[in-house]
Amino acid sequence: MALFLLCSSKKSVSANQIHRMIDVTYKTAWFMCHRIRFGMTPNHWAEAKLKGTVEVDEAFVGPKAKPKLAVVALVERQGLARVKVIASVTQKNLGAVLGECVSKEAVVNTDEHPSYKLPLKQWKEHQAVNHSRGEY
Repeated sequence: MALFLLCSSKKSVSANQIHRMIDVTYKTAWFMCHRIRFGMTPNHWAEAKLKGTVEVDEAFVGPKAKPKLAVVALVERQGLARVKVIASVTQKNLGAVLGECVSKEAVVNTDEHPSYKLPLKQWKEHQAVNHSRGEY
C-alpha cells in the first residue's frame, strides 16, 4: 500500500502521512518510505557486480494483446539479483547487460539460446544447459 501511495502521488508523500493512511507506526512508515525511495533510484547498485555463480535467463512480459517487453534476469546464487528491460533478445543487448552487471570472476550459467554465444574471455566460465534434453 505504501508503494502504491508513493507512486501514485502527484507530489511527494511524507512518512507521517503514510503512517496515518495505512495505520502503521511512524518508525515503520519512515523505514518503508526510505527503502522504497532507495529502490527507485537509478543504478543504486551499479558498483556491486554479481559474483560467484550467476544464472541468467530472459523472458517476455506483458498482456497477449500488446507487444511484450523483453526482460533479462540475473541471479547470484544465494545473493543479489538484477532484472533489466531490454529492447530485444540479441547478443548485443544481452552482452551489454552481462558486462554491466556481472563480475569478470563470475561463472555464468545460461541456456543454449544463440544470443548467449558471447566471448568467453569476459567471465571465468560460461556453462549452458540444454532444455530440450531436460536439463534445468
